[in-house]
Amino acid sequence: MSRRVLIVDDSEDTASALALVLGMAGHDARAAGDAEAALALLDGWRPDAALIDINLPGEMDGHALAGRLRATLGPGVRLVALTGMSEPEDRDRAVEAGFDLFVVKPATAEQIEAALGG
Repeated sequence: MSRRVLIVDDSEDTASALALVLGMAGHDARAAGDAEAALALLDGWRPDAALIDINLPGEMDGHALAGRLRATLGPGVRLVALTGMSEPEDRDRAVEAGFDLFVVKPATAEQIEAALGG
């Protein structure tokens, strides 16, 4: 099933690689390097899912961005924390912020597809 996927990661290589892999799998994937750029992508485009790194540059981290996306896009968007942080308290905080799933980097293409609901 093809999805519109927002990728937010401060590593340009990671974001670009994910967008490429997801695009090759038939998804409409768009990448941003920080929360502000991610929110700008919402102008005229509504993602079905978002893969969000927790540690983002700028004033808004991944937790704050998840809350903002949830408030803007509603409960139907699937929010996935894609992060190198792997402690139980990291998972708990992600759930509290509004993420649906928590995936630890590095993730395989299969793990990403599964997280997107595919």
